[in-house]
Amino acid sequence: MHLAASMNRVIEWADNNHRKRVFTDSNPGSRYINDYADVSDLDKIGWYAVLATKWSNRRDKKQAEFLLERFFPWSFLSISESMITDMRTRWNPL
Repeated sequence: MHLAASMNRVIEWADNNHRKRVFTDSNPGSRYINDYADVSDLDKIGWYAVLATKWSNRRDKKQAEFLLERFFPWSFLSISESMITDMRTRWNPL
């Protein structure tokens, strides 16, 4: 299942609730990563890899993450109707 949330909404909530937040330009488990807290650094994310559909040679950059201290408000999550339709098409055995 693909879950999504508005990064701007989450950042605003985190700032208003004194929660730390950070995003990385690679898989945090990788050997070399950079982490950022300033939204002006979002251009340092390898968006070419994050958005790629063929990414075997960009695996670590594909796994850039946005991390939030303590917990994530579940009410911020959304899933679009097109995603639901796509999942039904792919996984419906009939």
